[in-house]
Amino acid sequence: MDISPSGYKNRRTFGARLRLVLFFLFTWLGVALILFLFGARGLQGDDFTVGSNPGLGVAAVSALLLFLALSLLLIRLLRVEKEEGVIAARLMESEARYRMLAENSHDVIWTLDIASRCYTYVSPSITELCGYLPEDLVGRPFDACLTPDSAARLARDIDLSLRRIAAGDKTAKVVVSELEKVCRGGEVIQTEVVSSYLHNAEGVAHTILGITRNVSERKAAELALRETNRQLHARIEEIGRLQTALQDLAVRDSLTGLYNRRYLDETLEREVSRARREGAPLSLVMLDIDYFKQVNDTHGHQVGDEALRMLAATLLANVRAEDVACRYGGEEFLILLPNMPLDAAIQRAQAWREAVERLAVPAGGAPVCFTVSLGVAAFPEHGKTPDELTRCADRALYRSKNDGRNRVSVFSA
Repeated sequence: MDISPSGYKNRRTFGARLRLVLFFLFTWLGVALILFLFGARGLQGDDFTVGSNPGLGVAAVSALLLFLALSLLLIRLLRVEKEEGVIAARLMESEARYRMLAENSHDVIWTLDIASRCYTYVSPSITELCGYLPEDLVGRPFDACLTPDSAARLARDIDLSLRRIAAGDKTAKVVVSELEKVCRGGEVIQTEVVSSYLHNAEGVAHTILGITRNVSERKAAELALRETNRQLHARIEEIGRLQTALQDLAVRDSLTGLYNRRYLDETLEREVSRARREGAPLSLVMLDIDYFKQVNDTHGHQVGDEALRMLAATLLANVRAEDVACRYGGEEFLILLPNMPLDAAIQRAQAWREAVERLAVPAGGAPVCFTVSLGVAAFPEHGKTPDELTRCADRALYRSKNDGRNRVSVFSA
């Protein structure tokens, strides 16, 4: 950032020489004029007049006018030099102020010649930034001590900015970049570079004025913040999964994984209201394992529990996404079938019964087989409220039990 008033100094030297020439010319002319006048008087005597010698008078007047013109020129020259002196003083004061700012700033201030792409000035704070001295970089190309990726990115930024400036885009005159700089010791630091493009009167950019600051700590803090946010989001997601699991545990049977009676009661109330509002069909199937107490007493509760789990898995494998299968209590199960008419529900119940017949529970020796009895009720044919539907399905189930078990019965009044 060499803002020396060298141009003014050259002009001042020229002005001093011109004043010296004018002074000698002025002095010579004055002396010549005096000698001329006195010489003319001696030639003509005491009664000398201009009119007595017209040629001499013209010469005297011309010399006097030239004398006055030179006097005015000298006065003007002195005035201009004084004004330039004031301007030069202000310029030197401004230069000193900006030099003080540049040399005492923690940020590195630099200038780059666009034609050669070389540094023309680098402030002393470069030593604090990356260990180099200013003279290590002045005269070197712009990619000095940049990583290859950052150097390529800066070159693209410069070319793009120059094209935009040439196209009249004023916003391209200031560019902010993040670049990696290699220190003298080999350490790579993160820097932020603000580049301003200076141009001449014709609008042609000739110099880049840049400010470089170390943002490694800020980048590390941003990285730590992103990692903290990532961990926080992961914890939130984990908490969400745990909450879902807890909510799931609150509405599911721990042994079979089916919904529990509490969830069924809430869902049945909602589905009956929807079916009534939309005029849609709805069916309810209740089933019970035949002779389940005998299975427990003969083979033990572990076999009985396994029979419950296998039955639940069979039901889940044969229900729709909108169906709700739940363990109603003990060995009783209830399946809610939204948008399913009675005939389809009977067919579904028969399919479940046949699938259960094919099950065999491992029991150490011979596998244990079991059957189920099922009862079917439908809305609105058999009941118009959740309680009515449940009672009707329960009565249909006991009808299957009374008729010999391992069968499907439909509620009838």
